[in-house]
Amino acid sequence: MSTSTRPLRKDAARNRARILAAARALFAERGLDVTLEEVARTAGVGIGTVYRRFPAREDLIEAVVETQHEELRLLAEDALAEPDPWTGLERFLQRFCDEHLTDRGLRQLILAPGDVDRLAAALGVFAPPVELLLERAKRAGAVRADLGFGDLTLLLMAVATIAEHTRHIPGRPWLRHHALVLEGLRPAPTSLPVAPLAGHELNAAIRDWIGR
Repeated sequence: MSTSTRPLRKDAARNRARILAAARALFAERGLDVTLEEVARTAGVGIGTVYRRFPAREDLIEAVVETQHEELRLLAEDALAEPDPWTGLERFLQRFCDEHLTDRGLRQLILAPGDVDRLAAALGVFAPPVELLLERAKRAGAVRADLGFGDLTLLLMAVATIAEHTRHIPGRPWLRHHALVLEGLRPAPTSLPVAPLAGHELNAAIRDWIGR
């Protein structure tokens, strides 16, 4: 990893934050095929400053992933602090979609064909808070009793695919499909015909989906 255990000076910490913000914005918009020179230019720092903080491009990518994981944790904490279980789940999913779903770099990272470890790590961060939110909403009768984490994961992947293929259209048309997904989570009088995918079956389905 590129980070040091010693606290950074204020100017060094400020430069690091600017570099991470620039990299996050560039990765989200264009994917991972951006150079460190472009990151430095966007951040308003010299290329030497970028290399001092992140000697290799992979170091910068991993640092961006760490910030995204921390943001996800904070999103979950905020959602769990909401007294109403449906509002908490809805808020989490809406903010997750707004801030992570359309991030091209993040999708390339965690959904790269064959990168099982990165996918497992991402699910390891995403699954616990979502399962807590789901269980709380189930107990309150706010969502279907037969809803599972695997259902939500694959539905969000479907919305992410729509978002990717409609990103050139103004108005974020994928929001319509996200809203339809939310409506589908609501309690219904009939049960679903089969159980949700979980564990290795869910991982295999995701890998097959992105490896097409």
